[in-house]
Amino acid sequence: MANNLESNLMKKVTENIAAGFESSVVSTKTVNTTNLKGKHNSATGDTVYDKRKTSYRAGETAQGDISGGEADNDILVGQIPFTRQNVITVKAEWDAVEEALELNQLEELLKPMGEELATRAEGNFNTYMVNNSGLTFGTPGTAVDAWTDVAYAEAHLNEIGVPRSGQRYYQLNSFSGAALASVQTGLNNDGMVKSAWNSAMVNSPVANLNVLKSNALKSITSGTAADRAGTLNANPDVTWATAKDTMTQTISVAGFTASSTITAGEVIEITGRNLVNPRNSNTIIDETGAEIPFRWTVTADVTLDGSGEGTVTVTNAAIFDAASNNQYDNISTAPVSGDVITILGAASTVYKPNLAYHKDAFSYATIELPKLYSTDTTYQSVDGLSFRVSKYADGNANQKILRVDLVPAFGVSNPMHAMRCYGK
Repeated sequence: MANNLESNLMKKVTENIAAGFESSVVSTKTVNTTNLKGKHNSATGDTVYDKRKTSYRAGETAQGDISGGEADNDILVGQIPFTRQNVITVKAEWDAVEEALELNQLEELLKPMGEELATRAEGNFNTYMVNNSGLTFGTPGTAVDAWTDVAYAEAHLNEIGVPRSGQRYYQLNSFSGAALASVQTGLNNDGMVKSAWNSAMVNSPVANLNVLKSNALKSITSGTAADRAGTLNANPDVTWATAKDTMTQTISVAGFTASSTITAGEVIEITGRNLVNPRNSNTIIDETGAEIPFRWTVTADVTLDGSGEGTVTVTNAAIFDAASNNQYDNISTAPVSGDVITILGAASTVYKPNLAYHKDAFSYATIELPKLYSTDTTYQSVDGLSFRVSKYADGNANQKILRVDLVPAFGVSNPMHAMRCYGK
């Protein structure tokens, strides 16, 4: 039987593309990753669901008699929606690949294809992380320029009940890294540039946080609402049963600038309602002894009507199931119509927050694409991420083409385990 030289060549091509892909990922190494093979089809549409972890609350009684329901937990298992993203494609003329093979320069030609694939996907994922982080620390527009800013963010994660494991991360932009350079003990550098991951790591004096420098952090442009204070226009639904499958909430707002916009990533603070640790029901107290106000994160752009009213979708859904499912309560009292709310920061301003989060806050998946040609190759990383490599002919253009396709899907496991970070 003759050797399948085309198959061998495609394997070599894929290995070189994969080398560029693997060396460029940073954010995806800090979250849960998976392959949604077999879970996505034409019937599922753009959303695929996976199970969310459940929470429980213990009861206390004098004699251990729990007949009064003190230890009861209503089990309503939530789901994590994975949202299918656009297909990311990088292509090149096959003649260039053959030429590079003859010149023994295949790595130089193909590795950047994998790098671009990873960089584009990571940029989109970082935007998703910013818009879906439930918590916000600091004042929008205030720079992170001291390790105390990082330490306060870590304290906030501790107090809200984020697990104190070695899988908590703090992504800072390059200028924040430069501002901290005078007080950091050094960079992780053994003289070799092995990968984007290795060069991103920063030695941190803050325990339980892995600090990374990232140029993929995305900026937020605030909406046009000049009147930054308004009110709730209705009582929000604060039940776990409603929020469990999306961890989002819709709020009706009023009192803002007519026909103005509120954009994804902006932060809305409620006056008089405070943040609570769901595990112990304690309100979160900052270093000054003050209770920390409850904040929402806007997940999608919205344009208000001519009266400055509208419906806004937010994450970090306020849960106050005081009668049942109170193991999920995260706010001191239920928000009601008339509550004063404030959009933090200024109108039409660009902000670039850092990010602090636990690995379980987000999930990054890829959808395995079907083969178009018999010579197609599917690459799957050790993290479960996959992309497809195809070679085909374009008869109209009289060309042979190499294309690489990646289809990411993003999910939020727990928005209260993720936080946008500014200075204080």
